[in-house]
Amino acid sequence: GVGNMGIVEFDVVDESNLQRQIIHGQSTVGMSKMESARRRIHDINPFVNVTGYEFALDSSNALEIFKDYDVIVDGTDNFPTRYLVNDACVLLGKPNVYGSISIRGTGQCFLGQARAVLPLSLSRAAATRPGAELRRRRCAGRVAWRDWRNPGDRDGQADHRSG
Repeated sequence: GVGNMGIVEFDVVDESNLQRQIIHGQSTVGMSKMESARRRIHDINPFVNVTGYEFALDSSNALEIFKDYDVIVDGTDNFPTRYLVNDACVLLGKPNVYGSISIRGTGQCFLGQARAVLPLSLSRAAATRPGAELRRRRCAGRVAWRDWRNPGDRDGQADHRSG
């Protein structure tokens, strides 16, 4: 299980967050999101050590915060922070797991996406196991990932045509 978890969050829970940020509830509206999340996590599993960082993640603190964690889970909602998280993971050689919702076009279409990005050295280690098949794709020349939804896409060029 998870023994240690860090949460970087500087905002407060608003009623408009509740339908999409399910870790928070009506009883935590107005509370720090970090504290609300910590309480909920301890309610689920009191043995998880949660470290809170109640400030914005930026280039001056990302490497320092991430260095002590094995996996970085990115739940950000903006591209500059998402790129910052990716860059920090690449520099530190940490797996980056992200989940997001993107709005397309007029804002009426919501798309959900989740992906795990492993440092290239981790992917090579996994590929040496008997029977392991990892498809490698280079992103910025430093990371590799496999799209588990489309295992037939071995060359990174999935055929997305219908029919």
